[in-house]
Amino acid sequence: TDTPEVIKSRKTTLELLLTLAPNAEQVRLLAEQMGLETPRFADRVENNSCILCGLCVRACRAVTGKMAICFLNRGVDRVVGPPFDRTSKECIGCNVCAEVCPTGYIQSQDEGDQRKIATLKTDLELACCDGCGKPFAPVKQLEHIQEKIGEKFVAECVCSVCRRKKTAAKLHEITEKLS
Repeated sequence: TDTPEVIKSRKTTLELLLTLAPNAEQVRLLAEQMGLETPRFADRVENNSCILCGLCVRACRAVTGKMAICFLNRGVDRVVGPPFDRTSKECIGCNVCAEVCPTGYIQSQDEGDQRKIATLKTDLELACCDGCGKPFAPVKQLEHIQEKIGEKFVAECVCSVCRRKKTAAKLHEITEKLS
């Protein structure tokens, strides 16, 4: 793994990745470690940090079973985005695409009662916790979960903090009864 041929191949791959995603911090760090300062090739896209790894596309399909994000175009014009480069109607706002993105190209931000995923051109309404009233999860995501678990179970509309408090109170009640 330290032969001159392997090192040369790694450097070339990093040069191509720098050309593809010049703003990706992880790619720049790897290039610095390999001693690359500037690639031989011209930047393909300005202000882009996507390396077209496809993790977001696969993760979305695996978690939701839908295609809220996909590859668009071909060749050097290939990019990641919503189908037909329009607002994604399939996106449930689960953030799995943003979580697996190694370069931070896909970003999600909660603003008030909205989750905004700029890469997918998607704004989703957030449900409010029944316990504390704070917005915590997209309504579409909660509907998707309820659809998956079926009618036998009713998913509670509570945030993780309130759920932990509720569980702690139940455990405290049980331990009081046992002592």
